[in-house]
Amino acid sequence: MAPRPTPTTSLDDADGGETTMTLQLVYTVQEAAEVLRIGNSTARERIRSGELRSFKDGTRRLVLGEDLMAYVRARREATHA
Repeated sequence: MAPRPTPTTSLDDADGGETTMTLQLVYTVQEAAEVLRIGNSTARERIRSGELRSFKDGTRRLVLGEDLMAYVRARREATHA
């Protein structure tokens, strides 16, 4: 069986170039917090406030990789405004 391709996404870096990173399709809240380098309670607060999108799958709350990128872009735009 051939290995699956890994999804990647690009984000403009501070120098005007592009940074490419590999994202999973979905993350638990704890994993999302680790990726964002914020605390678990901060991640949950951002979810409650609507800043970070998530969804329920049974009893688990999950965050899409693309929603992590959207969150980072929005935070960056807010600081560059």
